[in-house]
Amino acid sequence: MKKAILFSMDALIALLILISTLTGVFVIYNQINDEVFKNRDLYDQGYDVLEIMKSKGILSNALEFDADRQEINSFLWDFLPSNVCSHLKLKDKYKFTYLENLKPGCRPEYGEKRVIVTLPFIHDNQIYNAEMILWYK
Repeated sequence: MKKAILFSMDALIALLILISTLTGVFVIYNQINDEVFKNRDLYDQGYDVLEIMKSKGILSNALEFDADRQEINSFLWDFLPSNVCSHLKLKDKYKFTYLENLKPGCRPEYGEKRVIVTLPFIHDNQIYNAEMILWYK
């Protein structure tokens, strides 16, 4: 009889510890701030656009001496939704800005809901960074 009571007490204590732990985990989980994921859609769009521009050679072409910005403008106009604005900067490893381009139809008023996406790429054996700031109109 005493063994059964001790076994029941052990099981009861283990159950209470389990319930307390699960309650603590759920409380902490519900208090996590959603700010981290708030503008995730903008970040994903910007990263995808930069990756496509990198793979198509648009970023490298923009660094050429006689580069035409029309290629960048038409690409941004075609691939970003009309309610998303972007400000593209191409910089070298010393943070010197070689090119800045604002999406046609946008003003550089970033507002609160903005994200900054960076992507490194190589051009003429040099490392450059494409930095894109995205925000909603």
